[in-house]
Amino acid sequence: SGSFQSFLTGVPFKTHKSKAVIRQMFFCPEDVRWFKPLELWTKYGMRGKIKEAIGTHGHMKCVFNGVIQQQDTVFATLYKRVFPKFSHRCSFQDTQVESRYKTDVFLP
Repeated sequence: SGSFQSFLTGVPFKTHKSKAVIRQMFFCPEDVRWFKPLELWTKYGMRGKIKEAIGTHGHMKCVFNGVIQQQDTVFATLYKRVFPKFSHRCSFQDTQVESRYKTDVFLP
């Protein structure tokens, strides 16, 4: 039950107001383009997004909702959904009937 979280982290390389170049999160431009839809967040509470890849070493331009600081840390959260195991018709009184219907279809 719940979800498993994993984080990607990076550090600001250059900052200017709400824009920053982030490094050490990815190591090639293909990875930056693959993870572009992810929302970024920082240690100090800013939210942001990836604009584009820069160069060949995985640096990227990002825009945040406030002024980002040089000593901040940037995170991208990766989720893996974990589904709980449960019986489909817990209200059945007859276990013989319950064992017959082991599919994902709910019967009226």
